[in-house]
Amino acid sequence: MIDQLRFCMLPLLPLKVQEAKWDDPVLTLAGPGWSLTVLSPWRVIANARLLYSWSQPNVEDLVWELCGQSILDVGVQSPVAPVDPVLHLSGGGAIEIFSENATDPWVVRLPEVTFVGSPTA
Repeated sequence: MIDQLRFCMLPLLPLKVQEAKWDDPVLTLAGPGWSLTVLSPWRVIANARLLYSWSQPNVEDLVWELCGQSILDVGVQSPVAPVDPVLHLSGGGAIEIFSENATDPWVVRLPEVTFVGSPTA
């Protein structure tokens, strides 16, 4: 599924993040013509270290740091969980998403296509 997502995203990259919002338990990122909604666990990393994650206190204040950055690429986070994407950011970091269960998916909406990722996908 991530290969299909990447194929559809490539012509649109970079995707500018104009809105970044944490409304527990939902992370929303959006820009012109696209959006990402995450109901499952996620984290932001850079230089092989955790910057912040969904479970951190006051994470709603940290999510704002994503505004103004762009998604430059998307890949498979781990061969163990091939439905879990990693979104590479222009600021040098990345967002890793963990598909926990089928009722808490991640959703990417692009022009003309929507992707829903869950462990059963």
